Amino acid sequence: MKGKPPGMLKRLVGALSTAREGTLNGWQPAGQSYPRLDKIDLQVLTGHSGLFALWHLGVRPQWLRVGFAPDLGQAVDEISSHPEIAEFDAHGGLYMSWYFCPAEAASGLVNYLAPRLQPALQALALDSEMRIDVTVAAASCDSPPGTAAVWSALEPYADHK
Repeated sequence: MKGKPPGMLKRLVGALSTAREGTLNGWQPAGQSYPRLDKIDLQVLTGHSGLFALWHLGVRPQWLRVGFAPDLGQAVDEISSHPEIAEFDAHGGLYMSWYFCPAEAASGLVNYLAPRLQPALQALALDSEMRIDVTVAAASCDSPPGTAAVWSALEPYADHK
């Protein structure tokens, strides 16, 4: 008799912690400055699912959104043209980081990061995003690299931890 298949938690941890052929794990772009939203190479993201974090810089830097998209390229295209998001571009530019991961991880990861980052546009509904089940337990993950620096810049303006 075969062993019991690994539980959801083991599969999730495995998906997030070990590289699988054809996938990248960890916040991207690795070892580079985060790209402005309008400079992201959509070919790198199209067809890949994953978590993303969006923010703007400027006098009052702010997290705007944490989400999960079945196709990150399609999400970037929609985010770039969304009027409510686009108005923040004038405030120091829009920036994004992403984390390639499976859809099974989406709700837990977003439910972990969103309360910690407190994005200003988290309630915004985007067609290109997967709907997040708020009843799913938060699944711990690394914050985007540099988050401590972003939080430091936000410190004078809001509670964000």
